[in-house]
Amino acid sequence: MMNIFCAGKNYALHAKEMNSAVPDEPMIFSKATHALAIADGSILNMPWEKGSVHYEVELVFELRQPYEKGMKPEDCIGYMGVGIDFTLRDVQTEARKKGDPWLKSKSFPGSALLTQLFSFDSVDDVNNRTFSLEINGERVQHGSPSDMIFHLSELLPYLSEHFGTGKGDLIFTGTPEGIGAVRKGDELSLIYDGEVKGTAVIG
Repeated sequence: MMNIFCAGKNYALHAKEMNSAVPDEPMIFSKATHALAIADGSILNMPWEKGSVHYEVELVFELRQPYEKGMKPEDCIGYMGVGIDFTLRDVQTEARKKGDPWLKSKSFPGSALLTQLFSFDSVDDVNNRTFSLEINGERVQHGSPSDMIFHLSELLPYLSEHFGTGKGDLIFTGTPEGIGAVRKGDELSLIYDGEVKGTAVIG
């Protein structure tokens, strides 16, 4: 069974917009496997009764084998995609006030939206590309993995040391600035290097 790992506050401008300090080591949280949904144009229903739902577009990488010390990212990563880490922001805010875990705000069904995976040449090549999210045809987030605070070469050994890694694990690598709320009926387009890789409609 795969794991879904997520890197929080991995872009400096996103940390700033959240009024948070830039972390000095990777800040990792996880999602349940039931959180995964595919961006194939389907309607994605949200738990509106729990408050506002925010989008956070991210690049996602899938491991084809466990990371071992000394490996380059290309040695263990097989494919990549574009994803959205959906967050129940009101639930998260309340959890932060209480010092509670974020799991309920980050791990509800459909909260890990992901395009079909695709191949890539190298991590260096990916770092020269961009990714973005459009809602109803308007670009709301845009970023480059070159702006990550902790790159895959740092995330992989950290994950391996603290949690272990395995084939099929997914790594959501963090979101750039520009997060905001989705609304029912919104049409989402997940874009990599100028090409739409997946879509979804918020229900």
